[in-house]
Amino acid sequence: NLKKATATQTQETKKVMSVFLTNLAQYNNGNLVGMWISLPTTTTTIKSALKKIGCGNNGDVSFYINDEYFITDVDMDLNLEIPEFVNIFSLNRVAEKIADLNIDPDILNAFLENGYTVQEAIEKAENGEYRYYYGCDDMEDVAEVIAEESGIFDGVPEMFRMYFDFKSYARDLEIE
Repeated sequence: NLKKATATQTQETKKVMSVFLTNLAQYNNGNLVGMWISLPTTTTTIKSALKKIGCGNNGDVSFYINDEYFITDVDMDLNLEIPEFVNIFSLNRVAEKIADLNIDPDILNAFLENGYTVQEAIEKAENGEYRYYYGCDDMEDVAEVIAEESGIFDGVPEMFRMYFDFKSYARDLEIE
């Protein structure tokens, strides 16, 4: 039982997103036929899910990449735009890369919010091209942490520290 629990726990921690796969033909006929699937997963699991919702019954791989299914809902901590008609196998590969990074979703979200594509964000995260400041709500908080870490206030009485312009310093950091 311990092995089974450990395997399940490992699989759960690697989950990047859940998507609701929907049968397009059934949807167009007024029926919502679909199911939730967690990504990343195996190709076999995806094919099995597609068959369960009535897609891919002929086993032809090309059938899986046409518009016979679409994604009607997504549950994840990332700020990714997932198109309805994305190829589920491609999306799964992206989820695998994100899971392999094993980093806080806020780090990827920071890249995504600053105009990076998901591929660029993954690459920067893989290369460690970031510094994450926990507990900071804005750039002014980051400026304060950086100033403290730099030692600029070492030996400076607290009463003089309050005259430092963290707002301007934060603006300069954002420009850089």
